Parts: sequence; structure tokens; C-alpha cells
Amino acid sequence: MTQWVKQRYSKNAIAIAATVCPAAKVASQTANRFTVHRVAGMARVVRTKNVTALTKSSVVCNNQNDSQRRSRALEYMCWALALLCFLPLATAVGSRMLYASAAEQMQLAHSEVNEPAPEIARSGVATAVAGTDVKQDQSLWARTRRAAFARLTVNGLPATVAVLRIPQLQATIPVFNGATEAAMTLGAGHLSDTTALTGEGNIALSSHRDGAFRILKDVSKGDALTLTTDAGVRTFIVKKLFIVEPSEVSVLAPTPTTTLTLITCHPFYFVGNAPRRYIVQAELDDKLPTATEHRHQLSL
Repeated sequence: MTQWVKQRYSKNAIAIAATVCPAAKVASQTANRFTVHRVAGMARVVRTKNVTALTKSSVVCNNQNDSQRRSRALEYMCWALALLCFLPLATAVGSRMLYASAAEQMQLAHSEVNEPAPEIARSGVATAVAGTDVKQDQSLWARTRRAAFARLTVNGLPATVAVLRIPQLQATIPVFNGATEAAMTLGAGHLSDTTALTGEGNIALSSHRDGAFRILKDVSKGDALTLTTDAGVRTFIVKKLFIVEPSEVSVLAPTPTTTLTLITCHPFYFVGNAPRRYIVQAELDDKLPTATEHRHQLSL
């Protein structure tokens, strides 16, 4: 308020002086021009500051946009590199799986055509058991394995040396002498280097994971297995389920107790040659009579 009064009286005084003295009038005009120029200069300064502030703000925004664009470009580049690295690997794996599947099907389609059916065991205490009435559930079998089975049984199922049953799973598997390809396609093969089917020791049977022994994936500890020969029926109780490498042959070693060892490849569903072996070991149930005792009871 005080400043406004001073300026007001100052302007009035200049105006009065201008009417009295021409020099004062010139001074008044000069002061007015100076005031106008000063105000214009201040306006230019203000405009310059505003332009500078806007320029700085625009630079900051541009820098932020550039940073975002660089980050997005880097992200896209990383995804592209990951895709380029993954595609060859996926292609190689897919090609290998397709090739292995085709090779396996061709092998199964042609390997058993000219192979003779397993012969009936004629030596030892295990003699032939009628196998023409043995019917297997092939619902779990691979298509190629079922086709190979059909080709080998055009004239009927050959006689067996034993019949393996898994009552809990209602499975019946014929057993043939020797772990040949034909024997393991038709059912299970008895490894001749192990204990005889009616002997006391380690009795080993082998079959394919995509055929008769795929049912082993559902076997549990405590399940009963029965092995029927001409000498009678022997019952075994499953004690162990485990996986080993193919080079692990200790599962075929003699055992102090009468043991039934079932061997197949693992995993059960695998494209190509399965890398491991699945083992089921069952011990003879001591509560039930042995084959010798069973024959003695039948003779009474």
C-alpha cells in the first residue's frame, strides 16, 4: 500500500512538473519510456524462463521415452535370443523322438516274423504245461506288441513251461523257456542261467515293458504272485520294488531264500530304448507248501 501511494504521488508530481517546465515534461516522457522498456524486458525474461522450463521438461520426457524404448528393445532382443537357442534344441529332440519311435515300430514289425516260437522245456523237473487255454489281458499292451503277438500265434499259443498269475490284478502270463524275443512277446521268458522254476533259489523271469510285464507298474508290496508248473502251484509275496541300471546283474545272483525275480525295462512308457530296468522281487510264502510237499500231498 505504501509503495502504491509513493508511485501515485510520484507520477502526479511528475505530471505537475511537466506543465510548469518543458524539461520536466521531457524527463517525464523519458521515465515513462524507461518504465515501459523495463516492463517489456521483465516480460521477455519471464517468457525466456518459461521456454527454458518447457525445454527442460521436454528433454526429460524425451530421455524417459528413450530409456523405455531401449529397455523394451533389450527385452525383445533377449526373447529373440532365447527363441533362437530353444528352436534347434526342440527340433533335435523332436527329430530324435520321431526317429526312435519309427525305428522301434519297424523293429517290432519285422524282428519277430521269421523267429521260431519258443520251444517247450524238456529237461529238468519243469515240463510242459498246457498253455492253449491261457488268455492274457492285452489292454495295456502297445499296438505294435499286440500285432507281433498276433503274428506269432496264428496257429495258437504254444505250450508253456509255467503260468504266472497276479490275482490282485487278475493278470495271467504264460512263461516260456529262455528269454528270447519271441518268448517275451508271447509272455515271459525264464532265464535259464537262474534257478529252475521248481527249484530253491532265485527264479528270474523277463518280459517287455510294452507287453506282458507292463502290468508290473501296478504291483505293490505285499501282493501275491503264483507260479504254476506241472509240479504244482507256488505262491510268492512281493517284498521289493526297485529300479537298477542295465549293467546291474546282482539281481540275478543266488538268494538264500526261494525268490521270484521279475525283470522288465523302465520307464514303462518311453520312446526308444528304455534306459533302466524295473525289478520286482517276491519271496516264497513259507506258510504254504512247497512244490515237493505239494506233490507228496497229491500222492497221498
